[in-house]
Formats: sequence, C-alpha cells, structure tokens
Amino acid sequence: MRRTMTISKIILEHCREQPSRVALVVPHMSNAAQVSHCETATYGELGTRIERFSAGLRRAGLAPGDRVVVMFKVSVDLYALVLGAMDAGLVVVFVDTGMGLRRVLQAIRESQARALVSVPAALRATLLAPDLWPLRRFAFSGRPEDKGNLRALSSPHILPSVPRGPTDHALVTFTSGSTGRPKGADRTHGLLLAQHRALEEEFPALPDAVDMPCFPVVALHNLACGITTVMPPVDLRKPATAHGELVASFASTHGVNRMSGAPAYLERLTSHLLSKGQPFSQLRELAVGGAPVKRQLCLDLRAAFPRARCKVVYGSTEAEPMASIDIDEIPKAHGEGHLVGYPAGAVQLRVVRSHGLEFELGPQGLGPFELGPGETGEVVAAGEHVNERYWNNGEETRHHKLQETSGRIWHRTFDTGHWDERGRLWITGRSSELVDVAGKQIQPYPLEAEINAAAGVGRCAFVSTKRGPTLFIEPIAKEDQNQIRHAMALWLEQRFGSVKVHIRFIQKLPMDPRHNSKVLRNKLQ
Repeated sequence: MRRTMTISKIILEHCREQPSRVALVVPHMSNAAQVSHCETATYGELGTRIERFSAGLRRAGLAPGDRVVVMFKVSVDLYALVLGAMDAGLVVVFVDTGMGLRRVLQAIRESQARALVSVPAALRATLLAPDLWPLRRFAFSGRPEDKGNLRALSSPHILPSVPRGPTDHALVTFTSGSTGRPKGADRTHGLLLAQHRALEEEFPALPDAVDMPCFPVVALHNLACGITTVMPPVDLRKPATAHGELVASFASTHGVNRMSGAPAYLERLTSHLLSKGQPFSQLRELAVGGAPVKRQLCLDLRAAFPRARCKVVYGSTEAEPMASIDIDEIPKAHGEGHLVGYPAGAVQLRVVRSHGLEFELGPQGLGPFELGPGETGEVVAAGEHVNERYWNNGEETRHHKLQETSGRIWHRTFDTGHWDERGRLWITGRSSELVDVAGKQIQPYPLEAEINAAAGVGRCAFVSTKRGPTLFIEPIAKEDQNQIRHAMALWLEQRFGSVKVHIRFIQKLPMDPRHNSKVLRNKLQ
C-alpha cells in the first residue's frame, strides 16, 4: 500500500520548523461576557503534546485502525489528542452532541469504537447502554487543574509515527441522518489532504495570518498552513449568543487579521461594531457561511470590516468548499434565491434535473441531466475533496451518492438552485422543503429573501404545514406585527392570488444547534 503525507505529519513538521510561533489561543468562558482563563500553545509545545498522546494511545493498547470517540470542549488538549490519534494510525470519531442522548449513543455504537474520551457526565451516560460497556473510557473534566485520567494517554516515551495510506480512515464525523439514523462522514487521510489543499487554493493564508474561526474544525486546516489560530470567546455550541464587544476586544488584543463564522455569529459581532461606530480595520480577510446569508448582513460586514476581503462561502461537511463570492457582489445582484457564487477551483459542480435522481449514470454520466442557466434543479458535487461514503451506513451512502460507470462519485447536496448567465450559483431551497401552494411546488428561499428585506422583519420561514402554506415571521419588535401582517397579506395576495397563505408570528424561530443560523423547518411543520 502506498504511504502518504498526512495532516498530522504536516503539522508536526511545522512544530519542528517554527517551535516558538503561537499555534493556538483558546479562551475558556466563565459566562457569556467574560473569559475565565486562556490557553496558549506554541507550535513547539503543541508538537510535544501530539507526540506524547500518539505514544500514550498506543501504550494504552489501541492499535492502528481502532476508532476513538472524542467528545469534550475545544481546548489545546482536544487538538493535540486528535492529531496524536491520527499520528498513531487511529480513526478519530466526532459526534454532534446536539442530536440528543439516544442518537449520540447510537452514533457511538455505529462507530464501533474501542475507546471514548469525554467529560465524566458523558462517560456515565454511556453506561446506560450495556452493549457499550466494553468501551475503554478516559475522563477529561475540562478544568486545567484536573485532567482526570486523560494524562494516562500521554507518554513521554515517544514512538515513530504510524505510516498511513491515502485510503486509510482518519476521521468520522457523525451528524443527524435524514432517515433518523446518525450518519458519519467518512474521511480518509487522502480526503483530509485534498480538503486542506482545496481550502488553501480558495483562501490562501499569508505567512503572518492570525485567524479567528468560529468553526472548530478550521483550526486543523490552519495548523496545517502553519498559521496562528485564535478561537473566539464564545460558547461554540451557541454562536448566536456571542458577546460582540468581548469578541471584538479579544480579536484586537491577539492581532486577529482573518476571521470566519456563521451568519448568526457575525450578525452579533457586526451589530456591536456598527452600534459603537468602531469598524474593525485590522481585518484583512473574512468568510461567512454555514447557512444562507442575507443581503443586509453583506452590507453590514462591509461597513464593519472596511479593509477586509469578505466572501460568502458555500460548502458542507461532505464538500468544503463548493463555491464562493465577494460580498460586494451580492447586494447588487438580481436573481431568485441566495447567491453563493462561482465554483471553487477543486470542485466539479452541476445543477441537474432530479426527480429523485433514480437513474443509472451511464457513459455520459450526468450529461443528459444537466441544466443550463435559469433552470432550477438539484446541486451535486464531485472532486478529490468531496466525501464519497458514510461510515458503516450503506443506506445513507446510496441516498446521497451517485456513481458513474467511470467510477466518479457525485455527492447529492439536496439543495436546489440554478446558474445565472455569469456562471454564478443561486440556492433556492432544499429539495425536501419545497412548499405546496395549490399543487405548485414553491422554492422557499427566493420568497424569504424578499420578505427578510421588509421593514420590521427579523427573519422568516415559508413552510408547508397541516394547515397549508404558512409564513412564519420573527418580528424585530412586537409593536410591528399588525403593520407587517397587513403588508404581507397584500404582498402574498399579489403573488399567489386567492390561495390562502397563513401568517404566523413567532417570538423566536427554531434554529440549528450547530450554527444557530438555519431554520429548523421540521419543527415548524
């Protein structure tokens, strides 16, 4: 089997070449507006921890190919343990704890893991499932003064890295599946490298970059680039609760000149900067993604970060990045839905006539099904950095993947969209979330984009419910409701004629637990 360079080896090379450079700065919160303490690790210090965990995991009896579930808060030890496990040839398993206990236990079961490293409460929860009793358990309390028996996984007796090939498994990330069963995106070492290179090509980092990502996994890419990562002072499970003043002050103190995050997080930050009339001029680059980005946020980002090159990024766990566009293009663009931009250099992106995509992909591949500018269909992606399968889950793999006779695999995003005449991609909704209006299937994003721009509307969601098509509106202020209702009723009548569309006001739309930026339409239904 051909051996290859791996992400952990690349990072360890940076640790040897620039030991005094700061690798990670990780704040720990005492409350939403205050940092209790801050961890800082240089590349040299991080490299030592990685090598000690790599050796300790093997001395604890774990062998190459074994899975180890890692579930605890972001810290220097989290990154060192993950990279140490990869260096030891183990497969790291991340589980989205927002799925709820039943699905978390199911994901651990599906992973066929041999070990679990987590906080004591999570370790106790796994004892509720007798079939998980054989798991090796290592506790991490999260307190600097008490690392439980995590120290048992750190050995000063350094061992050589375990050689890995491009098809060897490296990382499995479990999220809630569309069928109710958790699905684990299966990343090989070759895929992780391809994702790193695709991101590096799309968003090259200058040597003096100091990045503040609100997506924890981005730190692995940053470390592979050899730059400094400063994690934001925010509960990363609830980015919409970010304290704008604290984030801005922390970023300024640590010389942050590059930033990324979901819309809800960046809305909080820009709101503070604009309310104080204090633009953040030291920022050079910014990326926003993970959910639809409103035009108003693009305008606010430009005002809050006047010197930065700001981009909207379109991607997913399975394919990152897929497309991007400068935010300055979005307010001036006219089209249906959310503009996400031009395809990334590393990806093959197509819009196809779906109808369930239940067909054989013969010698012509997707060719006969591809749609031209202005035609709405489903977005599919292929490329070296695009995930090709789910861990131990043939049902989800068959549901999300299309294989041509040539062997090329296309990932189904289940997003609907279309190209414009300039070769830019617009996203109009999800194929499972189209709204039935008098027998016609309506794409929700174009309608929502118009309504979100209306006076008094914070955000909205257009969904099918048992009562029929329903427009849920989260108003900016309670006193605006009568005026908004009247204006929306007239607007909907002009759009749909006599068809009844229900209007409901809601104090807070239910949002996804990971980014706090996508509406959970199934809960509204």
